[in-house]
Amino acid sequence: MTNEQLYKELQKIEHASKGKMTLEVAGTSNDGYPLYVEKFGENDPKKKRVLITSQIHGNEPLTTEAVVELMQKLSTGGNEVSKILDEVTIWFMPRINPDGTMNQYEGKQYPTRYTHQTWDPVSFGLPEGTKAPWYYNSDGSERAQNNNGWVVYGIPGFDQNRDYNPNLDFKVEDFDPETIASFLNSRDNNSNVGGLFVTPEARAVTKVFKELRPDVYLDLHHRGFNRLSEEDSRSVSIQVAAVVADPYTDPFTGKQY
Repeated sequence: MTNEQLYKELQKIEHASKGKMTLEVAGTSNDGYPLYVEKFGENDPKKKRVLITSQIHGNEPLTTEAVVELMQKLSTGGNEVSKILDEVTIWFMPRINPDGTMNQYEGKQYPTRYTHQTWDPVSFGLPEGTKAPWYYNSDGSERAQNNNGWVVYGIPGFDQNRDYNPNLDFKVEDFDPETIASFLNSRDNNSNVGGLFVTPEARAVTKVFKELRPDVYLDLHHRGFNRLSEEDSRSVSIQVAAVVADPYTDPFTGKQY
């Protein structure tokens, strides 16, 4: 499903919902694609609030398909749907990496894990030559089932799944440039630290999160193989992973989350 096809489908769902769902744009990707948010209900503190995002990795398309089907179900109405929406507000962001989804390779659509964005420290007020966050993919390459297990499509970008920070108000621009640069150029710039919100996609998702303040947040991924459990190696098509993070200390403020 292309981004244009997704938009047309979302319009159909909004029309079919007869006022139960509103379609809005939360922001734009680095390539300029809209980042849609579909709101089934207002931010009512008397209701439980759920936020669902999907396709944070552009090569995980089944998550968007699943979200579209769920929205179609909610738009049809009926007693079951009415009971749910009377008690629960549900907001969807059905594709939060449209650039990776629409990536091209050898003249064809070739969805990729990463966003499209060349690291430019100067645009964030940092000294030229400052190293990128550790989750930057500088050459536009990733694992593949063809081309000897590797493909280079040549467009740099970030793993958006790593670009989030416990401090929802964090912005690189708000800190002393030398402090940020020193951190990024050090060995501490690794997978043990949080993201820096350098992608417009992560900033848009966080804006919606802050607006809704959900009781439950589901980020859907499309994985090729899951085990039933650590003790049982039978395959299972759906896996629910609830991650409980260890205490995190912000390297710039010392605040714990």
